Amino acid sequence: MNGATAKKNLPRRSVLALLLAALMLASIPALVSAAEDEGFSVSATIDEIPSRDWYIAGDELNISVLITNGGDAASLTSNPSCPAVLSAFSQSGAQLWDGLQSAGCRQQSRGTDFAADEVIDWADLSWNFTDSNGDYLPSGMLTLVVTIPDTDLSTNSSADLNSPSGIEILWQAPVGIDAALEFELVAAESPAGHFSSAEGLFAAVRLYNSGDSELTQFTSPDCNLRFTAWQNEVVLVDRLSEMPCDGGLGGEVFAASQLSDYGWLNWDFRGVDGIEADSGEVLIEVGLPDRSRSAQTTVTYSNLGAPADAQLSGPGSPLIPAVIFSITANQDGVFHTNGGESLGFTGILTNTAEQAVTASFTNMCRIEIFILNSNGEIVYDTRDGRECRDIDIDHFLEAEAQFSINHAQWPLVDRTGCGLVSGVYTVVADVPEFRLRSASEFIHSDDGAAIACLGDAQDSSTTFPLLLSEPSIALDSPESLNISIALTGGEDTVDLLWVSPCRLGVDIVSIDSLVVVGGLQTWCGAEPGERLRIAPLGVVSDEAFSLLMVDAAGEPLASGDYRLDFRVNSLPTTALQYQLTWPLEDDVIIETELNDSGDDELAEEIIPTTLSGTWMYITTENGGCWILNAGGQSHLLLDATAVAPWMPQPKTIGTYSVVDDARSAPECPEWNSHIAIIEVLQEQGLPTESEAVVANDEPVAIIEESIIEAVAPTVVAVVVSTSLLSLLVMTVVGNESWRIPLSQLGLGLIGLIGRTHETNDGKYQRGRLMGYLTANPGCHFRALMAALDMSNGQITHHLKILEEEDVVWRRKDGRLMRFYPATISADTPVEDLPIPALTPDANSLQGKILRLLDNDGQMGTYPTQRDLADRLERSQQLISHHLRTLHKYGLIEKSRSGMKNRYKLTKEAVFLLNQPRI
Repeated sequence: MNGATAKKNLPRRSVLALLLAALMLASIPALVSAAEDEGFSVSATIDEIPSRDWYIAGDELNISVLITNGGDAASLTSNPSCPAVLSAFSQSGAQLWDGLQSAGCRQQSRGTDFAADEVIDWADLSWNFTDSNGDYLPSGMLTLVVTIPDTDLSTNSSADLNSPSGIEILWQAPVGIDAALEFELVAAESPAGHFSSAEGLFAAVRLYNSGDSELTQFTSPDCNLRFTAWQNEVVLVDRLSEMPCDGGLGGEVFAASQLSDYGWLNWDFRGVDGIEADSGEVLIEVGLPDRSRSAQTTVTYSNLGAPADAQLSGPGSPLIPAVIFSITANQDGVFHTNGGESLGFTGILTNTAEQAVTASFTNMCRIEIFILNSNGEIVYDTRDGRECRDIDIDHFLEAEAQFSINHAQWPLVDRTGCGLVSGVYTVVADVPEFRLRSASEFIHSDDGAAIACLGDAQDSSTTFPLLLSEPSIALDSPESLNISIALTGGEDTVDLLWVSPCRLGVDIVSIDSLVVVGGLQTWCGAEPGERLRIAPLGVVSDEAFSLLMVDAAGEPLASGDYRLDFRVNSLPTTALQYQLTWPLEDDVIIETELNDSGDDELAEEIIPTTLSGTWMYITTENGGCWILNAGGQSHLLLDATAVAPWMPQPKTIGTYSVVDDARSAPECPEWNSHIAIIEVLQEQGLPTESEAVVANDEPVAIIEESIIEAVAPTVVAVVVSTSLLSLLVMTVVGNESWRIPLSQLGLGLIGLIGRTHETNDGKYQRGRLMGYLTANPGCHFRALMAALDMSNGQITHHLKILEEEDVVWRRKDGRLMRFYPATISADTPVEDLPIPALTPDANSLQGKILRLLDNDGQMGTYPTQRDLADRLERSQQLISHHLRTLHKYGLIEKSRSGMKNRYKLTKEAVFLLNQPRI
């Protein structure tokens, strides 16, 4: 290299050196700034805080960030792409939201010059309480921390990483609650019958599953129900209660229609400012924090004015009431009682002030106790039967001292005199003089006596809210019964409270001794205290079960008559009694003795009886009545609508199918036996002397039979003069197998039935009879009369001839007879013999039912039992009786539609109704 070249290169090296030096100098301010961040501080404030004390979904959190230079003029280097970020921590210090990760910061830096003590509005932050996935953070108290990226500046001044400091806010996340779950709010009873300054509010909070399937309760940790009260559209209080949103029931399974108790809400009618509400109506609401689901109720409040001693009264009083039980709590701190025990209370009032106070009372009711069941009903009050007499009493209490009031032992019975049912009870210590209250609980277990007592105490004149159907009973084994029975709701919606793990109790009662000799508890698996809301006629349970017919020692019950007493273990309750003969026979008839349920659609079967006698009309001061004198007894006629337009006639003897009628008869109150006639089996005027001779061309025998269901045969038309003869006649006519031959014998003896010369008319009538029997084998006697329009004497005469010619034979059917043509073998098993489909008289009630069903069926509508009763203006029990009969003979069928049975004609009935009568 020559000298000229060196001189040219020197300036180039100098330039590079100068550039490098300049770059080094440029980096010095950033280093100084980083080292001097301690001169700066950051602060954050929330803009537009909501009127409530918590945030909910839909709220946007807006935060203003300020940076203050606490020293001399200086420059702060930060990242301009994300000047400030927000993070959220739980109370345990867990980071729930890291704003830096989603801030999208780029690799940038910028210096900001600050004058001495200058404050700069650095950034505005917004957040909607969601994380990077868009999910809301869980409920709870949040600590918000603001940091300035690429600096050491942060609002967290805590050195404890597990307990950061910053802005604290209460966040209530949305609750994932099923649409079928609904809150309910029920105000409890008050001892005075109304709410006032001295009678604060207790209200039960419940959750109802209104759906048709079971649901799992949502879980919402750190979420609390919102309590709001208004008066005249002015908010008195709006706060979060101490009651969890999930009621502490998170994860539990709710059955369809189940009601779950959350607990009690207690309020003294004071607003947030401590001022009492005015007298008047107050609207109260409880629900989720965002009001997406809530319940309301309105109560009436009386403001009694300022108390006599304001310093010792209401919130902030140093006096604290409490109750001490006479029993000891278990290891879990729970007080438990059982049926048959008693419970004592001691009310205490403690002075928690640091100085002595004097508690002055103006009456004898100082520390009283009242007890609420889970329905919010007062079952006991120490003031029951007592008078709060006016008297001036002073209690001087040193600091931490207390005085007590001992109350009498309570035998654990409610205000109806029945024992307590199983459940949780709230005991309230009440100091009305100082408007103070406190509450505690105990759990009670009943042995079943209480629910039985309450069932007996129910007013039988009212509509029962629960219905037990007629059971279906069959042999399950030589020593047990298989029982199917259904429990349904009544006409109105009812809230049912199970008070036992088993929903149904059955007692076996000996009819001879009326002593319970056996039984069982069934439909088990319920939780005592569990609630269900039952829709009208909604099915609660219909499980079949086995009942061992054994005594308490396990020994088989002796043969005899027994009663099954069914009792539902719930509030409200219902009961049903059935009588049977053990062991069961093939054709056993189970009679309903008592059905507290008053079921409409499942009305009990009426077992009609037969009465034969003469009519007389009695005139009284209040009017008049028809009396049927039968067998030495007099029966008052209350209802003959089933056989209208028939009416009794004086000097008439007849045989009638009747049922008891429990209604009163103010016109003739002296008669205790009241009847309703459902069918006239036979009737004629009393014969005179001139009518004693009967013409030979019209044989007469009084033989009657029900059109469709054989009810009871009629009596031979003989006027008896002694009770002994009446008894003999009734015995004979009570059995058709005796009656027909004896009628024939008697008529033959007096020459009414004889083998006279045959006429063409007789052969023609027997031909009609044979033709009808061939088409309808198995007809009963009266069905033949109705179909062929013959008198009973004619039918008797012609059947006798046909039987003697071996072209017709008969078979006993209970107390009645069925007739068959000889083309069907008399050796045919009973179960294989045909039973005809018969067409009843169109003017009878059964005929009207069939015609009505026929007309409705053509329009595609099918009435219920109640519809038929209303349209035919008959009782539901009477309609039920005839529907059972028609169903038995295959003329109608029923189908379930919702909670009711609907009826329609069978194809056979439609065919018969459209055929001309023979």
